[in-house]
Amino acid sequence: MKNDFELVEGHKFNFRADPMPHWNGVTDCEVLAIEPYKRLSYTGNASGA
Repeated sequence: MKNDFELVEGHKFNFRADPMPHWNGVTDCEVLAIEPYKRLSYTGNASGA
């Protein structure tokens, strides 16, 4: 999936896919926590339009 992810806490990025009915193809995310080789935590929110 196309994205602008960076491995930096607090970085806001998005995943981009082809739009579908009721979804614009964009998922907005933010990196919450990084523990190298153990954990990557991020949020994700997809809107309908």
